[in-house]
Amino acid sequence: MKAFQVLPAWAGAVELVFDDPARKVNVLDEAALTDLNMALVEIEGIKPSGVVLRSGKSGSFIAGADIATIGSITDRARVQELIQLAHGAFNRLAGLPCPTVAAIDGVCLGGGTELALACDSRVAAEEPRTQIGLPEVLLGIFPGFGGTTRLPRLVGLAAALDLILTGRSVDARRAEKLGLIGRAVPAAWLLEHAHRRLAELAKRPPRRRRDAWRARSPHTWLINRTRYGRRVAVRQARNLTLARTAGHYPAPLAVLKVIEQGYGKPIDIALKLEAEAVSDLVVGPVCKDLVRIFLLSERAKQEPVAGPRRASCPRSISPGSGCATSRWRRWSRTSTSSGACSASSRCACAPTRCSRPTPRRSRSARWPRGSSIPGASAGSTSSTRSTACRWSRWCAAPAPTIRRW
Repeated sequence: MKAFQVLPAWAGAVELVFDDPARKVNVLDEAALTDLNMALVEIEGIKPSGVVLRSGKSGSFIAGADIATIGSITDRARVQELIQLAHGAFNRLAGLPCPTVAAIDGVCLGGGTELALACDSRVAAEEPRTQIGLPEVLLGIFPGFGGTTRLPRLVGLAAALDLILTGRSVDARRAEKLGLIGRAVPAAWLLEHAHRRLAELAKRPPRRRRDAWRARSPHTWLINRTRYGRRVAVRQARNLTLARTAGHYPAPLAVLKVIEQGYGKPIDIALKLEAEAVSDLVVGPVCKDLVRIFLLSERAKQEPVAGPRRASCPRSISPGSGCATSRWRRWSRTSTSSGACSASSRCACAPTRCSRPTPRRSRSARWPRGSSIPGASAGSTSSTRSTACRWSRWCAAPAPTIRRW
């Protein structure tokens, strides 16, 4: 069964459904990218009025690229092949003559966000589970499937640098404010709004269908539309990155160089620069170490946590007798903080605590030297005293003999 399927929808539109039957969440690996190319070829033959990209898994859109493949691949030429495969599929989606809308519900990270950026517009479910972001920099790389090229053209240079360099994700409401999506809607009406968005885009000329960044002030226009403004923004971002990382992580510096050289140029040239730079990072040692740390942390989250162990008595004990330490704690006149007999459960061989409370006694209230003690054993000498719990008749073991204090 293929990962991408083309299903008919109303008003002549189709739905491109991503549902990988071999995984719990959708992941963009080589097989999925090949299926995407085949599905797009089928769509080109159908010539629909619009395409809605959605996930077939409830509560999850696309989790990103296959991290295990990123950690295992060591051949730079092989990395180039995978990136070129992704660029070809995403460019084919972006070049469809009909409008395209991505309906995002759930986690949309990494390659999933880059696939959604290839569409003309995006709508997302305003649910807590919906998170959109590009966290590749946390793995020692940067978005290499077109996200570094397309994101600044959609949300502006400043917002794109913030999302890519920090690797943070945003919810649907925040993504709508940034311009990353066209609208945040309730999850129950997500597909309805996606097809409504298709109808709106179909009324526009082909060159104006794609969502794009628009300047809201002269300051933002200066930063995004002039070469001097872009240099100033990239320089400030580079200084802040060096102050935080001290130059130990090459990915943030590499993505700044790619954005500085590719922003404002044709998308084909920018994608080529992006592929060349990210290929060097994937086969580098920093990426491998960070991927290994990520996989180990995910594995640790899935392993059960061992419960606390009770200390065992090192001495040999006859059944039912209890150890000397536990009996001393159980029959001591001083009580525990809970007001019960001081039989401690810290020893594994200690019997059940006495259920009757024992009142606390201060040192001044203790029995004076030479006086008779309630519960003392007959024939005790003057050098030792024998005492018992106040409620010893409910306890199982006899009172031990303790020395005078």
